[in-house]
Order: sequence, then C-alpha cells, then structure tokens
Amino acid sequence: MGKEKNQLPALPLKKLAETYLKDCSKTNKLSYCEDCSMVKTLNNFFGDRVAQEITTQIIEQYKARRRKTPVGDHFVSGARVNRELALLKQAYNKGIDWGLVLDNPVKRVKFFSEKDRSRTRYLS
Repeated sequence: MGKEKNQLPALPLKKLAETYLKDCSKTNKLSYCEDCSMVKTLNNFFGDRVAQEITTQIIEQYKARRRKTPVGDHFVSGARVNRELALLKQAYNKGIDWGLVLDNPVKRVKFFSEKDRSRTRYLS
C-alpha cells in the first residue's frame, strides 16, 4: 500500500533543503559553503512552496529564469544552473530516503549541455 501525496505532512522545500544541508553536505562535501549559497538562490525562487507541490514545469521555469539572470557583464552559466539543479535533485533523493517526500520532480528535468566549454590555454 503506497502513500498518497496528502498523507505526508506539508514540508516546505526550504525545510527539505536545509535538512539536506545539515545532514549531508556539511560532513560529506568540500563544497558546503557553495551549497549554502545555492540553497539561498533556490529558496529565493521557490519561497515557501511545499516540496510535494513542486512540478517539473515549475523547475523548468526556474531553469529558464535563472539562465537569464545577469551577473556583472554576463549571465548565469548553464553549468551553474546544473549545479543548483543537481543539489535540488540530491535533496529530493534524500527526502525520499527519509520518508519526507514521495517523488523527485528534478529527475525528469534535462540539464544544460556542458560540451564545448573547454578553454584554449597557452604556456608562457
């Protein structure tokens, strides 16, 4: 017998992301400070939305809006957006493991291609 969406408590995505940071990132990752920055960015967009109510379509909207965000004289790179989505995907996966959410909407989102991002380097 599977759980229905309405059988889980309404957990804000913000709380899921903070729980993920507290329980996983700090002890297991060197990029903890960067992860904190990405969670702030995600929280700014998603606000107090309930994690179970976030759809693939909403995440696609985040992707599009984030990619058009100006940073200095350029825009946020696709690679940066991919890192943010990867963190969100990991948080959802842990949430499933912990019984906090039932589904991961990020798993159906296609990440930006990072091919041809190599730089030409010269030796002096």
